[in-house]
Parts: sequence; C-alpha cells; structure tokens
Amino acid sequence: AAAGLAHYGARFRLLERSDTVASIWKHNYTGLRMHSPFVLPYFRPKRQYSTLMSRTEVHEYVSEYFDHFQLAPHTRFHQDVVRAFYDPTNSHWQLETTSGDRYRARHLIVATGQNRFPHWPQLPLNNNNNNNNKNGAEYTGTLLHSHAYRDARPFLGQRVLVIGSGNSAAEQALEMAESGIHVDMLVRGARYVIPRFVFERLLPLFFWPASLESAFRHELTLSYAQRYKEALSADSILRPVVLKDCSRYGFEQPTHPLQASLLFDNRIPLFDWGLMKAVRAGKVKVRRGTVAAFEGGKRVRLSDGTLQEYDSIICATGYRHGLASLVGERYLGQQAFSALGAAACKLNEKVPLTNGQGTSVVNPRLHFVGWEPSSLQSNSFGFFGWKAAQDVARDLRLANLPSSTAGGYTSPQFAVDPKSASPSASSSSSSLSWMIPATLLTVYGGLLLRRRFVVLKQQPKKNH
Repeated sequence: AAAGLAHYGARFRLLERSDTVASIWKHNYTGLRMHSPFVLPYFRPKRQYSTLMSRTEVHEYVSEYFDHFQLAPHTRFHQDVVRAFYDPTNSHWQLETTSGDRYRARHLIVATGQNRFPHWPQLPLNNNNNNNNKNGAEYTGTLLHSHAYRDARPFLGQRVLVIGSGNSAAEQALEMAESGIHVDMLVRGARYVIPRFVFERLLPLFFWPASLESAFRHELTLSYAQRYKEALSADSILRPVVLKDCSRYGFEQPTHPLQASLLFDNRIPLFDWGLMKAVRAGKVKVRRGTVAAFEGGKRVRLSDGTLQEYDSIICATGYRHGLASLVGERYLGQQAFSALGAAACKLNEKVPLTNGQGTSVVNPRLHFVGWEPSSLQSNSFGFFGWKAAQDVARDLRLANLPSSTAGGYTSPQFAVDPKSASPSASSSSSSLSWMIPATLLTVYGGLLLRRRFVVLKQQPKKNH
C-alpha cells in the first residue's frame, strides 16, 4: 500500500510499531519460513531468493522492496497505534499511539495483519495472568507462548509440552526433537497436513510472477461465493494429491473442505517439514486432548487422565488481530459466511466488513489489506495494497493515476526500468494460460502413477 501511495504521489505516513519493516520475520524463531512462494508486485530484487524463503530472506526481501520505493522518508518507527476513530465533523481519521503521538488523515489503510497479539489458551492455573483462573494449582516450570520461542537451546535436557497443532507448534517441536529434547505435542482440533514434496515441488508451479496480476484481476470481479466455488473446484482436483491422512499419528482430518478452512477461517494446513517422520521415529509423541489440571510443581494432568511432568510448556495457540479495539466493532462482521449461506468454519474474531476489494462498506475511507479471501494467499497482499493506494489516489484526484478498468484495478505505469518493473501480466498471461492446465494435468497424472507404483511395490509377492 505504501509503495502504491508513493508511486501515485500521495502525502502519507507509514506507522510501524517495531524498529524495522517485516519485524515479525526479523524477530521470530529461527526456523520460521515461508510455505509457498512469496512475490511482491512490480519489483525485481537485486539477488535471487529461495523459492520458499527463510525468515531472514523474507526480512531482506521486504526491506529491499521498502528501499526500492524509497519509503523511509514517509515512515515512523516505534509508533504503536492503539486507537483509530473517524471524526465526521472534519471528515478525518484520528489516530492515537502508545507514545502519545497523534495523527490525522483523510484515509486510513489498516495492514496490521491477522497475527497481531499472541493468544493464550485457558489453563487451570492460579499464577497465569492470561487466564484469570484462581482455582488451579501453581506450575513451577517455564510457561511461554510460541511467540517468545527463538530456538531449542534453552530447552536442552528438558521434557517439553507443546500445545497446538499449527505450523509454529510443528516447527518448534521438530526443531527441539532434532536437538535430542523430549517433546510431547498436545493437539485438540482437526487440521489438514500437506506433505513436503507438495509444497516444495508442486505449489511453486502455481506462482508465475507474470500471471499473478491476471489472477488477482479475475478475483476482484468475483463475489465471496464465486471465489469459494472456484476454490472448491480446485480442491476436488488437488485434494487426493496434496493432502495426507495423518490420523494414525494423532492429527485428525477436518470434515469440511480444505479451501473453506484456508480461505475463510485462516486455519492454515500443517506443512510437514519432517514432523510425521519424527513422530514415526518416536522423537515426538502426539497426545490428543487438553490440559485438565496442574497438580503442583511440574506435574500436569491431561484430559485423557494421564499424569505427566514437563519442565516447560509452549503454548502455540495462535494469534488474534485485535481490530475491535483498534477501529471498533462497527467495522467488523462475518460477511464471508453470510455470502456462503452457512458457516463452514468457526471464526475466532469478526473480520472487516468490506466490498470484497478491501474497502470498508461502512466507511469508504477505511481500507483493509491482507483480509480478503484469495487463492493467491499471501501473494494477494501486495496487489490489495496497490488497490487500496489506487482507491485513495482516485479519491484525492491525484494527477498520475490511470483510469479505472474491470474489477477497479489498473496496472501502474512505470518508467522503463528492466531491473525494477515486473513483467507485464497482460502480455504474458495469454502465452501462459495454456501451460497452466497442461502442467497441472502432467503433474497430477505423474503423482497418481507414482502413488500406484508405490502401492504395487509394497504388495507381497505371491508364492508360486
């Protein structure tokens, strides 16, 4: 969004609560990585990054994007916005920060993400400030959220319980297990598991940078129900190939479609970097249930009745966006579920009420980036940011904005610079359109043959 505003010549402020851009990637645990290719629009980096970027690579990539569009003069770091409200008397947004600084603007673009605040589970403790439960026993071990985990070194020689079944839980449990630490995982809900060869080999085939803008334009013309219908069509083709039934390892498979969970519930599948192998080898033990009670010291009673002793407990139980306290409840709802006619998944928090393109239906001068359901996943964030910048530029009637096109999005015009501008989506999409189904059919057929070959190979030989 900021890159687009800078390109269109808007006067704006980019407020960041941390000390750097992409701070979650700089300050998070060492094993954090992308699970699919990640591309920001209209930019070619100076160096080649991995297809599935590591934590440090993502931070370097976003920092390079930040420098390329010269956003430093517009940015204020250490500005944690705690409240934003619209003042109809002067038609401006008023922003308050923890540092006491105040800002006002005609338009507000919220790009704070869905992982803003760590979410703690309800635990039967009387010394846990996050639960306000005074009826439980004390736990004398180390209790932390996965947000505070950095690496396995502090846990060497310990017995560790990881609560959760998401990617943070899986990656942190695997890292500790590979360091020789005794690790149990306590899982409750159902979650899809995607094997490593799929997201390392298959998923990158879907992410040609040249075709992303065409796909984004197409999605802008669709309603929530239409996006979901298209996602289900792809789901029926890919589901037999990309999903792995890991119920025998303790991970139950959801009953609702993968895309319902992925697009509308933000319940991301578990990308298996090696956890199932560690479970099979006995390095990680998966237990189903919850923490029933703490019985003094480091003793933990699980809901299955077993009593275990853990030196540390890591709560990898997700995050909350906290938009209600930031902008107010009136801008939030559950519109995606209303459009589908039924709630296939359960939302933890209400989501922004938008027109399907990131603009609030309550106030057209409020825009949300990173919330619209999209088959492009994180690759849509950059385009929705540029879309928000275009909407602001049109309202401000900035001079260098091209006219609107189908879907309300127009490709920005750049001076000829082969080192920076992305390839034109319109010029390459036609030549690539026939390659996409052909590639999918080839890959799909090859994987089915591979699976059939493995089944035949594993059958016992008949005695003659």
